[in-house]
Amino acid sequence: MNIGETLKFIRKNKKQTQREISKGYLDRTTYSRIENDERSVRINDLQGVLNKMSVNVHEFFTFAKFDLEQQQFKELFDACKEQPEHERLKKQLLTYYKKLAAKPTKNLREHSNQLAIKNYFHHYWKEIPEINASDSEMVYRVLAKKNYYFQYDYILLANMIPYFSEQQASILIKRAIPIKDEEQRDEITKNNAFNALLNLIHVRIYEGEWLIVKKYVKLAKRQPGFLKSYKHRLDLYYFDSLFTYLLTKDPKALEKTQLFIKVTEDIGDKNKADAMKEEVALLSQNLGENAAAKAVNRKPTNLIKEG
Repeated sequence: MNIGETLKFIRKNKKQTQREISKGYLDRTTYSRIENDERSVRINDLQGVLNKMSVNVHEFFTFAKFDLEQQQFKELFDACKEQPEHERLKKQLLTYYKKLAAKPTKNLREHSNQLAIKNYFHHYWKEIPEINASDSEMVYRVLAKKNYYFQYDYILLANMIPYFSEQQASILIKRAIPIKDEEQRDEITKNNAFNALLNLIHVRIYEGEWLIVKKYVKLAKRQPGFLKSYKHRLDLYYFDSLFTYLLTKDPKALEKTQLFIKVTEDIGDKNKADAMKEEVALLSQNLGENAAAKAVNRKPTNLIKEG
C-alpha cells in the first residue's frame, strides 16, 4: 500500500472519520485528496494525522510500501531460502537474476540483490555462479569511498565481507561500526550492520585468526544496540565461546558453546542449531588434528546472510 491507501486502511479499521482525523491539521477536503493520492502530504501533517490515529510512525511504514518491487524480491528470496527445491519459486528468482545479470548498468540496490542471490543460492542451484574476485573488488571500491553507510551499503557489506582480505575488511568495518546516527536508523539497516560484523568474526574463526577474532568480538560488545538484540547477542556469545574453546581447549568453553546451541534449538531454529553442531564437530576435529591455527579450507556453514 502507498501512503494514501495506508491512511485509509488504518482509519477505517479504527472506525474514525476523515473529519475526526484531519481536525486541527488539515481541512477534510484536503485530507480526502491525500487518501485518494490526489495530493502529497507534508511530514508535519502526516505526523499530526498519525498522532490523531494513535499510530506509531514505524508501524505506519510497515504497512506503507514505497518500493513494491523490492518488497516482492525480498519475499521471493526468503521463500526460496525456505524451499530451495521448489521449482516455481526457483524459476521466478532465476528469471529475476538473469534480468539483473543482463543489465549493463545497475544501481546499488540491484547490485545488492544480484550478489545476495549469488552468495546464497550458488550452494543450491547450478545456474547461479559463485561470488568472484571481480564482484568483491567492485563492492570494495564502492564501499571504500563512503564514510556514511545506508541500508543497501550494509546489506552489501554483510553479504560480501567473507570475500574481502583482512586489510579490506578492517577498513570497511571502521566505516560501518559504530553505526552513525544509530538511534535514527531502521531495524533492517542496524541488523545488516551487525550481521556484517558477525559474519566477519565467523570467517576469521575458520581461518584461525584468533587475535583478529578477539578484536572484533570486543568491538561488537562495545556496541549498545548490538547487545540489545537477543538474536545478535546469542550469535556473538556463541562465536565467543567457540573461539575460546578452539584457542584454549577449555572444556567449560565447549559446554558454554553447546548451551548456546541448545538455546538456539529451544527457540525453534533447528536448522541453524544443526549447522552449529556440525560446525563445532568440524572445528573440534581440526583442533584434534593440530590444525586449529591454520586456515580451514571450507566456508562457514551458517553465515548470517541477508537479501
